[in-house]
Amino acid sequence: KRDHGETNLTDGLLLCRHHHLLLHNNHWEIRRENSVYWLIPPPDIDPAQVPRLMPSKSAALRDLQRERQRDPQLERLQRPSQNHEHDHRQQQELRHQHEQDQATAVS
Repeated sequence: KRDHGETNLTDGLLLCRHHHLLLHNNHWEIRRENSVYWLIPPPDIDPAQVPRLMPSKSAALRDLQRERQRDPQLERLQRPSQNHEHDHRQQQELRHQHEQDQATAVS
């Protein structure tokens, strides 16, 4: 309602009631950049409202983040970008290169 947009399940994020109210009542925002979620603090906490990587309890996501830490090229996938189309192409190229590197390492 606030952003005058549609409710879209692909943009949904599952939060427990406590954390939903905590974010809402303290005026934090959540933004999604591809498959990465960012917390945007309210101006009274951070006047620049610098996005912070949203923590997750997902074991699969933790594994992916560890892999990104080992491979500096994949680190760039965690940063938000203003140019989504360019970012998407760059992510595809990085993933393809990473898959080739992994295949080479196995063989």
